[in-house]
Amino acid sequence: MTRKFVWRLRVRTYELDSNGYVNNAMYARYLQEAATQASADAGYDFDWYRAHNRVWMVKKLYLRYYAPASYGDELEVVTWVADGRRVQSHRDYEIRRVRDGALVLRGRANWVYVDTEAQRPVRAPDEMLERFDPANELPDLGTRLRGAVRCQNAHTYHHRRPVYRYEIDSLGHVNNTVYLDWLEQAVFEAVESAGYSAARMREMGFATHNGSHEIEYFGSAQAGDLITVTSRLYEVGRVRGAWLQEMRHDGTGELFTRNYNVGIFVDMNGRPVRAPEDWIAQVVAGPK
Repeated sequence: MTRKFVWRLRVRTYELDSNGYVNNAMYARYLQEAATQASADAGYDFDWYRAHNRVWMVKKLYLRYYAPASYGDELEVVTWVADGRRVQSHRDYEIRRVRDGALVLRGRANWVYVDTEAQRPVRAPDEMLERFDPANELPDLGTRLRGAVRCQNAHTYHHRRPVYRYEIDSLGHVNNTVYLDWLEQAVFEAVESAGYSAARMREMGFATHNGSHEIEYFGSAQAGDLITVTSRLYEVGRVRGAWLQEMRHDGTGELFTRNYNVGIFVDMNGRPVRAPEDWIAQVVAGPK
């Protein structure tokens, strides 16, 4: 039987966003901690990896959001290894609110097993994969739009920022969850530069909520790097729209991440509504 690990936590105030819900990037941090605890439960804790100069690094992350979580909510995170290969595996996740059993998030991470001294992928021990007991199932998480219309000649927005030292993790590079904060900020600034601030959108009776992320990691940003995020509205469905984003080193052009980000258009009661045509046209056209 597939080995599943269960972790319960209670949402804290500093994990909330400006709307009073758990910040989207915070869910990725929950998943990262759940994976660490699940590995320890199988006999491979943080100290084991450090002693053997090994680490699992995220190559690709899929997040599908379903329901919000608020301060004080008790959440149950369940995680299991979906498949195991020579140098990589997929780990699946599910988060539910304990009080009503509502599904909050489904996630998947493609992890690569790395030798931290040689800085290259290596084969995971057979015993490790046996203990993880993969399910060998990879159901579609629905992170991509279906039947959407491609946005032709969409304006490309640029967001530049430095990498600060406090954003560096114990491995000496930007933690993969931090990129989510940067990518979402880039979209926010893009929409605002097109003339649609959050306040104006509220006045017009709609807002956007995150529906999913599909983010792939290619390199690692370091402290002091200047990075550029490019964002463009990629395709639009009836009540959803998807952005395509890339993050690169501003000087060398090295690609760090590529992100496919789906947003949902909602009314002030949180119900999905048809994508506003004026909003789409202006965001595609770019700043006035």
